[in-house]
Amino acid sequence: MKSQNKNLSYLILLLALSLLLLIFFIWPIASQLDATYQKTLAESGLLREKSSQQGNLAATERQLEAASAVLDRTQKIFILPGQEIEFINKLDSLAVKYRVQAAITPDFNGPALTSDIKQLLLGIKAEGESKNLIAYLQGLESLPEIFSINQLTLTKDDSGTTTFALAISGQAYLLASSTK
Repeated sequence: MKSQNKNLSYLILLLALSLLLLIFFIWPIASQLDATYQKTLAESGLLREKSSQQGNLAATERQLEAASAVLDRTQKIFILPGQEIEFINKLDSLAVKYRVQAAITPDFNGPALTSDIKQLLLGIKAEGESKNLIAYLQGLESLPEIFSINQLTLTKDDSGTTTFALAISGQAYLLASSTK
């Protein structure tokens, strides 16, 4: 019986040691493991979010590059601030290129279409042979800037020459402020 009591005492002692081991060692380690697991999940979520943001950033960057290209093309159709005289000189150069006598009358006080765009009203009187006047009109059409013609009058000189007179009333468009 003594040996049974001794075995029972050992068993109780073993159970008590196991319980102490569980309470003081295994339980804290398990708690630490759980806390580490929760932190890992949180960091994983943050990492996924940052990865998604980088993907969104790359997509936004591509969209910005595309928008910038469109803006560059769009700005070419307008006369930028300070380039009004350069545009008038282009019109004069076209006249010289196509052997047309041209007088260009700009009105820089044209009406505003929007807060950023206003009209540069233009009157052009040109004289020359018909093929040269047609080439001049085609040159005006091929300019990168928009030049709208409101009225075009072509008259033939009655003196028996092959000279025609061309009168154009139109406008180009000024960008009031540069967006670059």
